[in-house]
Amino acid sequence: MATETVKRSAVSLKLAAGVNEAGRTIVKSCSMGKVAPNADADKIMLVATSLGPVLAYPVTRVERTNVTLIED
Repeated sequence: MATETVKRSAVSLKLAAGVNEAGRTIVKSCSMGKVAPNADADKIMLVATSLGPVLAYPVTRVERTNVTLIED
């Protein structure tokens, strides 16, 4: 039976940087690597909202990316 183990985790903050000529939101990203693979979503959101006031644009979305190893 195969097993899955989280090896790396990263978080990307999506920022609303304004609106273009077509009326669409301009999205910028701010990434953080070396996130603990076992960090829970509440702690990640707490960090993201704490960083918000010092960023140039407001945080509109928080995304987490995990790299997992699947083995037999």
